[in-house]
Amino acid sequence: MRYPTMAGNKLLAKASQRVLDRLIVPQAHRRWEPGATVWDHEADRDHLIFPYSGAAVVLANTGGVASMVATVGPGGAIGLVEDQAAARWTTTARAITSVEGWRLPRRELASALTDDWIFAAATGAYVKSLTQEARQELVCRTRHRAPARIAGWLAHVFDLADVEELPLTQNVIADWFGVQRTTLNSVAKTLKATGAIRHRRDKISLGDPKRLRALGCDCWSVHPVNADGVAGRVLDHDLLFPIAH
Repeated sequence: MRYPTMAGNKLLAKASQRVLDRLIVPQAHRRWEPGATVWDHEADRDHLIFPYSGAAVVLANTGGVASMVATVGPGGAIGLVEDQAAARWTTTARAITSVEGWRLPRRELASALTDDWIFAAATGAYVKSLTQEARQELVCRTRHRAPARIAGWLAHVFDLADVEELPLTQNVIADWFGVQRTTLNSVAKTLKATGAIRHRRDKISLGDPKRLRALGCDCWSVHPVNADGVAGRVLDHDLLFPIAH
């Protein structure tokens, strides 16, 4: 059976039809509403999530404080790197927008990777890119001020989820970025004044995408030819899928 939504997840699209027929069953399909927990290192450690629409944020909880470490969309998976990180901190993923995808057993996926070397190579490259993204987020915190970081991330999420409205409050974004509510309020007013975004109490709408990208740092930039959400930064397609052509 050919699953039309496979094209939505760029990582699963690298798997052979034989592997997909083994992994994808109707009951594996899931939908999460904005704000819902997509993946939790305790409840979901035996499964991985492959989104084909929407976007989710990966949060690492250390000392009771949840910090954003990565953003995942239809290009990747949740649970590959996050489960490894859980040995050091509590890791969860929450839906930024509505998210649809596949919840697949980790054991079945491991078996599939041994049978499909192209899929295995793509998955390995993705794990590397997501790890680099998490490191880049730490670097971004030290090099860029909050307005540039938040503007760059918003531009990335609008592209990643392919939406023009995000159901996010200022309090949620402030928590994820580890900034004061007053700081986030000032950033939102600045972005709104420039026309980059339109902002209501519980929603952020895309205004001028070029202005938003110009105001943001490039840590979250997506390559214009590779805007498939596999990584949160500029990455060459051959780095992500070096032998899958």
